[in-house]
Amino acid sequence: TQLTTSTTMRAFVAISALIGCAAAQYGYAGLPYAAAPALAAAPYAAPYAAPYAPYVPSSQFQAQDEFGNLNYGYANLNSAKSETGNTYAGVTGGYSYVDANGALQQVQYIADGAGFR
Repeated sequence: TQLTTSTTMRAFVAISALIGCAAAQYGYAGLPYAAAPALAAAPYAAPYAAPYAPYVPSSQFQAQDEFGNLNYGYANLNSAKSETGNTYAGVTGGYSYVDANGALQQVQYIADGAGFR
């Protein structure tokens, strides 16, 4: 049975190869897979793309030592924040931002053993 199965598979491969070679001599007829109506493409205008990304200045910084002293902050086009102090004794800082009306809002704070003020 092993010899018969092997012989059958070899014959199948040989016949498949012969059919493939015979079919290859005829070119593709160019028929579509399914009939679909031909539609004209709608006119398309590409959206405007700037030739480069606008430069928006921003920065950030952070420093901390082994005694718990810290200093960090950031600044960008619409907001800024900075804070200095000590992890154990308290911190002082502030932040600012531009609100929805375009007005600059600023807040200064102290956070220590007496609370947040």
